[in-house]
Amino acid sequence: MNDSCNDTNCQNYKDCHSDNPDITKGCAPNPKKYYYWQMNIGKIKYLVNYYDGVKTHRDGSPFYDIKTFTNKKKMESFLKDLSIKGYKEK
Repeated sequence: MNDSCNDTNCQNYKDCHSDNPDITKGCAPNPKKYYYWQMNIGKIKYLVNYYDGVKTHRDGSPFYDIKTFTNKKKMESFLKDLSIKGYKEK
């Protein structure tokens, strides 16, 4: 498998392999894991949005999972776990 795609029309895994079931040809998925956090959203004290590089909406846009916290220490612990798993802050 190739680590990157040279095709400019290949924006995600689905674009690369929509007509080719053999994933050894074309470009391989290169998931980028991101997260960002926000404070004081409505009644929620801390909100973390994170994208695993795989889940997408029907139009191909990233699908972010969310996790809410009322305690900053728990949120920082979760962010540390995300960074260990390879997530980068956006």
